Amino acid sequence: MKKRGLMRWISLQLVVLILVMMAAGGVSQAAEQGVTPSGIHVSDLETEIETYIEEYKDTTAAVSVAVFQNGETIHEGYYGNGNMEMELKNSTETVMEWGSVTKMLVWVSVMQLVELGEMNLSEDIRTYLPEGFLSNLKYDQPITMMNLMHHNAGWEEQLIDLFIPIGEEVGELGDVLKSSLPNQLYEPGTVVAYSNWGVSLAGYIVERVSGMGFSDYVHKHIFEPLGMEHTALLPTLEDNSWVNEQRDLLKCYSADLRDLGPSRYQLALYPAGMATGTLEDFLLFGKALVPKGRDRSELFRKRETLDQFLSPTLFYHDEKNTPRNAHGLWVDKTEVLALGHGGNTPGASANLQFDPISGIGLVVMTNQSGETVYNIGLQEMIFGKYPEPTDEFQMRNISGVYTQARTIKTGALRLYSFLLTMPFLSGNENNFYVPMMGMELIPVGFDRFLLDYGETVGTGFVSENKNGSPTLEIGVQDYLPKNPIVYAIEIFLILILGLALIYSLYTIIRALVRKLRKKPSEPKNGERILASGGNLGLFFSFLYVVMNVINYETSRNIRLGLILCTIFSAWILIYLVRSIIAFKEWGKHLSSRKIFNTILSCIAMLLNSFYWQWFKFW
Repeated sequence: MKKRGLMRWISLQLVVLILVMMAAGGVSQAAEQGVTPSGIHVSDLETEIETYIEEYKDTTAAVSVAVFQNGETIHEGYYGNGNMEMELKNSTETVMEWGSVTKMLVWVSVMQLVELGEMNLSEDIRTYLPEGFLSNLKYDQPITMMNLMHHNAGWEEQLIDLFIPIGEEVGELGDVLKSSLPNQLYEPGTVVAYSNWGVSLAGYIVERVSGMGFSDYVHKHIFEPLGMEHTALLPTLEDNSWVNEQRDLLKCYSADLRDLGPSRYQLALYPAGMATGTLEDFLLFGKALVPKGRDRSELFRKRETLDQFLSPTLFYHDEKNTPRNAHGLWVDKTEVLALGHGGNTPGASANLQFDPISGIGLVVMTNQSGETVYNIGLQEMIFGKYPEPTDEFQMRNISGVYTQARTIKTGALRLYSFLLTMPFLSGNENNFYVPMMGMELIPVGFDRFLLDYGETVGTGFVSENKNGSPTLEIGVQDYLPKNPIVYAIEIFLILILGLALIYSLYTIIRALVRKLRKKPSEPKNGERILASGGNLGLFFSFLYVVMNVINYETSRNIRLGLILCTIFSAWILIYLVRSIIAFKEWGKHLSSRKIFNTILSCIAMLLNSFYWQWFKFW
């Protein structure tokens, strides 16, 4: 055995030994005393939860909640309505979407294949993929399954064809992945950037290794052993007809109870977030991750595989090496290290969290998109809150401009990266704030801080990148420093875009008013109107692209908008070339100033089109 392999094997055995000793010696002190990690007595938990839900009932559609410990249900409750207009009560037959909690099914599947010796977490994933499948890698460094689990393979964000309307055809998983292959922005292992595509790729590798479709594999090796008879996984939900019918009865709402209608979509990359089912099934899956005592989990042949699965594998770069991820499960540090995953879809939210030591776990399902009162609030109720900030710590200066690592840097949606860029400013009380998000960063250590969003709180850490600049490590992604000059240029481009649109609109309206008043046309007026029309056409074509992305329309609609962007960009360019050729004639016309302004507006539009790559429809 090589030295590195020997050290890794010894480290794994130590982690497993620690977990075994903790479990063998009983659960945590909190569990021995019959209390949750947050300090609530188990016998009082049902009252606490129902009191909490009663407090927020006016902004609640439906919420299903269960708390368990070591395989036993402590509390299970169904509140509100699955359809508020029809007063369809939330019940054991109500099905809701898991969202990204579905990703846990991928990682369980991977660990099952690792246990059988059919997959190696440290192997280059190209070993398991068809020749040339990853055709546009930027870095030579191998990508491993651990990189996919940690979301640090370096993939660019994908927004097109993420959710597909019901009735549209969804191809096979391998074909969908190949057709939506993202660019590789970062060297593997260096930057955490949450990736639906990367998780779905792991699901496809499960298909390749097992010889089964991913949905078939999960049904046979997870759902059936656990008795999960009311959960579907395919984009159409056709793998469980009962779930498919029940999903049609559900209506969805925003966090503030705005009616979203059915909000039913197909997820082409379905291993990343398509699971839909009842709370009872969701609870069965959660219990299997923390089985009673030292009994074998139904998910794995050996208990050691479960212990390995739950052992941390990615750490924050703080002084204490705080765990960040455990084989694809995200680690949240409050009173305890809680493992799990949250999920959001266009119409639902869900959460599964558990403490492997005390064995206490929580599952939450709601029919409200972006919901935090229960998905975050109940998590804090069970597992405890983040540490209170003090004046003791002076965090290093992190003021500057940052952008989310989970971003788009190439193609026609590059403007998305600008929207994710934000200045972090130094405050007056040893803190930092982000004015664009209404977020405050409060130090609780030299390299740790709280993120106060007003209604919710998170945690993050400060590390250094290769250049010595600070990187903010926040949960499922990093925030990277951005050159302030580049940010200033982008702001300038947006400003001149606005001015160009205003002037183009003014030109057309003024010409229309003059025509209605039967005033004579100004020299070169027709050309200026055509140029201004091209400017507006370019902008509204891109707006059409954005609206199609927001409304989850298919890529062919988006491509049509981008082709129109290209046509209008060429239209504007032709006008500019003609105007430059006729430069010497400007002074002969009284309207030369207007021509000059029109040219400037066209230049502004073209600069934006080329910088943000609105022309890129391929």
